[in-house]
Amino acid sequence: MSDQQPQATTAEIQAGQPLPGTKILNAPLPGWYDGCPFRHIVLADMTIHVQYRQVIERGGQWPADCLGYGESQVRGQGVRNYLRGSLRGWLFSEAAVTDDGVIRYRHSEQHSAIRLEPDLAAGILIEHPERHVTAPAYRVTGPDGGAYLWSRRAMLAAVKRCTREAPVGWPDGWAHLKPTGAIHLAPGGTPCYPVREWTAWPEHHAGDLGQPCADCGYHQTDHATSRLEVWFRHRRDKTGCATWTTEPTC
Repeated sequence: MSDQQPQATTAEIQAGQPLPGTKILNAPLPGWYDGCPFRHIVLADMTIHVQYRQVIERGGQWPADCLGYGESQVRGQGVRNYLRGSLRGWLFSEAAVTDDGVIRYRHSEQHSAIRLEPDLAAGILIEHPERHVTAPAYRVTGPDGGAYLWSRRAMLAAVKRCTREAPVGWPDGWAHLKPTGAIHLAPGGTPCYPVREWTAWPEHHAGDLGQPCADCGYHQTDHATSRLEVWFRHRRDKTGCATWTTEPTC
């Protein structure tokens, strides 16, 4: 059975054949839908890998479009954005994903499918931080080489900061969950400064993180970083909080 699985998910699909796997929808089915039930998943709830191999299948008309002018290696962020736009913009377009993460998209039943094979070793995009940031604490290494211990709350805030949309023209941040359990993240930057990467390892037995700060609520260990201003930990008066305190200062 295991020998047949790769063949079943990477074999080329001919025109008119159904796409294998679970149908991908850009939005949930409307409440008034009363058609035949079918297996489906909403794009926003899918697991998207960091890197994919793109293959243009030959089972129909040449695709009207593909990712990155047909490059063989494409980023997961590009895959997500491509599906989001294409499934919304084409009347007969469709996409499906198999259990091993292989995605196929085609503009219509008469077009060849674009097959996207995930690089499992590269990890997945973190799009729902609460699902993946689960350890009570994380050992974080910054771009300066310093190591810090952050609480889950601080890690969640950092990941949410990295995964929010950047202003137009600014480099996006990102957060990736590796197969090892490590989280790699970058908060993005401005057009004038390069993106700086951080790495976090889960700590399930971290011990005492210190008391919450009276100003910002983050633990004492969360304040030990040389670039705290990146993560926007604010006091109640909306100013940055870089020093832990037992008594409110504002």
